[in-house]
Amino acid sequence: VLVIEEVENGLHPSQAAQLLQRLKVSAKERRVRTLATTHSPAILDALEGADHESVVVVSRDASGWSRITRLVDFPDYLILMGRDSLGDNAIRDRLR
Repeated sequence: VLVIEEVENGLHPSQAAQLLQRLKVSAKERRVRTLATTHSPAILDALEGADHESVVVVSRDASGWSRITRLVDFPDYLILMGRDSLGDNAIRDRLR
């Protein structure tokens, strides 16, 4: 398992798609599961639609408890993705 905290750290946004593609190829070739965290709209926008199945959103509820929700399990997932990109939805704080 490879864990990368804040995968965008030090990365120019224009390189997000290339980084993700290289991580995917390398993980597949080496048979390594990869977990990466990000707050970067560029990284989120570089994800392909098929990647959305693997995305989880961590947020806090009104009581302060952390909640983990699969992106595709949001009731308005299709509406949100039809409205804006994943990165834009994150910027607008619609992923709760």
